[in-house]
Amino acid sequence: MNDIIIGDIVFTPLKRTLNKGGSVIKIRNKESEVLSLLCFHYPDVLSREDIEKKIWSESYVTDNTLTQTISNLRHALNDKKHELVTTIPKKGIALV
Repeated sequence: MNDIIIGDIVFTPLKRTLNKGGSVIKIRNKESEVLSLLCFHYPDVLSREDIEKKIWSESYVTDNTLTQTISNLRHALNDKKHELVTTIPKKGIALV
């Protein structure tokens, strides 16, 4: 997957980096996988269960694992108001 532009951020999945105004931030593997998945399915909403199955298919995952991964991803994206990665109550998570 090539670079993906998300607002003023350039996401490079293969390098697991976010470039914001020339400042490059390396993100963790699972955060990169979740962001890639959300980008691939944009603008669809993915349920927590779907995300967990695709990202942690062979592992036992608690609800907190995905919650923490999304929180870390939002922090890396500087998405304090949840305007990029949004939780849709009773539906799931989407990139907007």
